[in-house]
Amino acid sequence: MAAETIIVTEYDNTTDVTFTQQSKSGAVSEWIDAAGSLAVPQSASFRHEIKPLGSKGADRHSVTFRRAKVGSDGVLGLASATLSLVVPRTGDISDTDMQDLIRFIMCYFGASGNTNIANFLDGITPSGDKHIDGFTL
Repeated sequence: MAAETIIVTEYDNTTDVTFTQQSKSGAVSEWIDAAGSLAVPQSASFRHEIKPLGSKGADRHSVTFRRAKVGSDGVLGLASATLSLVVPRTGDISDTDMQDLIRFIMCYFGASGNTNIANFLDGITPSGDKHIDGFTL
């Protein structure tokens, strides 16, 4: 049986990265970019914390992508991006509500020119009347 893979496209919109599952233990799975170099390893993890039926609280789901690089100073830097979904067991939160919330994030960070990503990383909070309805990375 072939190994499970996930293919994602980098920021340039032309380079695909294939992550191959390395391990799965319960609700956690770990993935690596097997074709990547040792100089720039990339990995991903998926986690699920699901409450028992009938319990209160919230289910939590997350996906994290990581990239490591050794700087010119010889120090390893690890960057990561995580999307966390928190779904309460109470209330009437539907799949559509969750899809809307995910779409809000995708549209904000995928807005034309991707200045929202740079601004966010610079600690700039959005201001003014900005209409973001596109998703283009």
